[in-house]
Amino acid sequence: MGSLLLDLPNSSSGRDFSIMFPTFRAWQFFWYVGDKWQATNKLTVDLGLRWELYPPGTPAFPGEFSNYNPVNNTFVIAGVGAIP
Repeated sequence: MGSLLLDLPNSSSGRDFSIMFPTFRAWQFFWYVGDKWQATNKLTVDLGLRWELYPPGTPAFPGEFSNYNPVNNTFVIAGVGAIP
């Protein structure tokens, strides 16, 4: 916080401000494939593979999420102009 106040940020900062509830929209995708193989009466092999995808969340209405751009000292507002 001190480096941000001195105008020397070392990484990007962001704010999420929701005026209405619920305004956060997010998708989550999960896939699971599994198999069980019984080699003998005393040995069973279980195999499984899981894949997960978390795309970034989006606001329900334009202008509710933003990120700070330290290069030109501005906020980039989601849903305003060409910013998705």
